[in-house]
Amino acid sequence: MENYIVYCGDVNYSTGADLTVTTEGGGEAKLIGGMSFRDPFTMAAPGDTDHLLQIYQPTKPGKFGLHATVSIPWAPEGNEETADGYYLIADDLTVTPITAEDMDKHTDPIPVPAVSGDVNADGDVDVLDLITLQKYVLGTGTLPAADAADLNEDGSVDVFDLALLKRVLLSKQQEQPEEEVSISFTANHKTTGGIIDHSKYENQSPAATIVTTYSDYQAAVEKDANSLRQVPDEAFFETKALVVVETESTSSSVYHEVTAMTRKADTLNINLLKRTPESVNEDLVARRLCYIVDKNDLAGVTKTNITTEEVMTKQIKATNMTSSDYGTVSRNTELPEKGSFVLLNTYEEFTAAAAGLDLINVPDEAFFETKSVALVTSPATSSSYRIRLTGMQLEGNTLTAYLYGQSYGMPTPDMANQTFVYSVNKADIQGASEFKVDLNTTIIEDPTVDY
Repeated sequence: MENYIVYCGDVNYSTGADLTVTTEGGGEAKLIGGMSFRDPFTMAAPGDTDHLLQIYQPTKPGKFGLHATVSIPWAPEGNEETADGYYLIADDLTVTPITAEDMDKHTDPIPVPAVSGDVNADGDVDVLDLITLQKYVLGTGTLPAADAADLNEDGSVDVFDLALLKRVLLSKQQEQPEEEVSISFTANHKTTGGIIDHSKYENQSPAATIVTTYSDYQAAVEKDANSLRQVPDEAFFETKALVVVETESTSSSVYHEVTAMTRKADTLNINLLKRTPESVNEDLVARRLCYIVDKNDLAGVTKTNITTEEVMTKQIKATNMTSSDYGTVSRNTELPEKGSFVLLNTYEEFTAAAAGLDLINVPDEAFFETKSVALVTSPATSSSYRIRLTGMQLEGNTLTAYLYGQSYGMPTPDMANQTFVYSVNKADIQGASEFKVDLNTTIIEDPTVDY
């Protein structure tokens, strides 16, 4: 037993012999029990010995030597040393056997650092320690590690230590690393790439502001109200918040976009994608990006962290092949919700997919030696939106068609798609293997204003 010292020996009490136990070293142990017995199935005879068992409980750390001697008072020469035991008692009062030589080598007990709060001495500070300490304070339990229970180090273990242990466990629970949770967000700026601010040309790095009240909105964002899709009022901030990201100063031809938001503990992590074209303008501006998020998702957030990812982009020159900048409206019962983007690289593909379209110039086989036809269909939206293609951009292997739609007043409830046909140079779109449609829409209250 690692918490006790046990002596076993034989003593012939019929001769008047007695057992004497002496100790040495700085450690201490007290006798807590013992017994002597004979074989119950054997008739005792003169000279038979008793089997003796004694148990000692360590009470003080240090070296501890136990020497058991059988002595016969009327015959000192018959004294017999029956057993020696050498032990090292650690700070937690556990026992390690050592040799007589080790007694000279060891000058200190085996160090066992006390963990404050580890009341049950199992190596962890948890709710089991709280239960053990509570039982002790109520007088219904014992303390395996009294030193660890005296959390306020006032020399006694009482209800104040119990309160401190509860605080320690609560703090540990709060310090547990939280999982990173994805945050849903919606862009609230009208223009692709954010709101340009020509007055900001000295911003060194991007920064984010969380706007949770109408007064904060008035101070920080209201100046951009005409550039927002949804203009917040006081009721808006009862359930929603705005995350406003201001970019570093860079060329106005560089576009920014938040691609992800995550929350970990009290920090909102923002992934900012910076799209840099092959050739850039020489002006310096900053952009403001405004996003709507659920207010509950940001509860407790006090810090923001922005990670910027830069990719090279290429603006693709596209030529309209129809007579209208607003495409061809298509109303049918199976409207593609996400839109579609198909690149027609051969005359056969064109005749199969675009037959019947009203085009200014119908391409022939020679056309497809150097060019392709981009057939772009918008996502299903109100037929009152005036949608036009504002540009194409190659980013890595992804070719994106950017559409922008305006509705003067509230959109009508009927749904429609609009199809656009543009020609592009094959050399400009080499490497494109994935195609995407990006549609931004806004309601124009004043028909004389075009954003």
